[in-house]
Amino acid sequence: MRVKSRRVTSRAHVACVVLALLLACARDGRAEVLDAVLYRIFLADGSSLVSYGEYSRVGDDIVFSLPIRADFKNPRLHLVSIPSATIDWHTTERYSESARSAHYAATQGDADFALMSSEVAYALNDVARTADPFLRLEIAMRARTTLHAWPGDHYGYRASDVQQIVGWLDEVISEIRVATGAQRFDLDFVAISSSPPPMPLLPPPSLQETIAQCARRGQADARAGRAGVAAAGHDGAAPR
Repeated sequence: MRVKSRRVTSRAHVACVVLALLLACARDGRAEVLDAVLYRIFLADGSSLVSYGEYSRVGDDIVFSLPIRADFKNPRLHLVSIPSATIDWHTTERYSESARSAHYAATQGDADFALMSSEVAYALNDVARTADPFLRLEIAMRARTTLHAWPGDHYGYRASDVQQIVGWLDEVISEIRVATGAQRFDLDFVAISSSPPPMPLLPPPSLQETIAQCARRGQADARAGRAGVAAAGHDGAAPR
């Protein structure tokens, strides 16, 4: 039993080392990130419009802020409403998930990953220091629950790294269960589901693309009897 206890302790220490190495791989020197996420509203005709920040569904329409100049640090925005029926929702929503994920990774991902890693490392240290195998098992299972839920709650950030730690932790848990004298286990470990590959993000629109988007919206608004935005796209003045 003492040999098994040392084996569990060794595996817990190895998992802590892997956590530390993964934490050291946090990226440095990121490019400057905009405060708001630039979404794309993909239309059924194959074109797209930029939404500065989140869009909203209001009745049968979608409402969003269309940038009308290419300065995204100090943008001029025009509130746009278009029918939901004109939108390619599958592509729009896939792109939105990719945009949110990329923005999270560039702004908050590493800090949240470091916090989670520290909490799990403390738990693994407790596993290594605790003599009671039943208490060890409880601590290890709590840590696994935290790890398993983390990617799904954080846009899939570093999910493959988390899966690696889960694999080490599953070995620790199996050894602890042997130490408790369990004759059989319920092997109900569920692997972390992989997210679909993200859509490639388009670069921020150039001045020419911004003007073209305003013109397209102006034409659509004119056909619908709404106030157009084409003029605003050229003079850079956004309504308040």
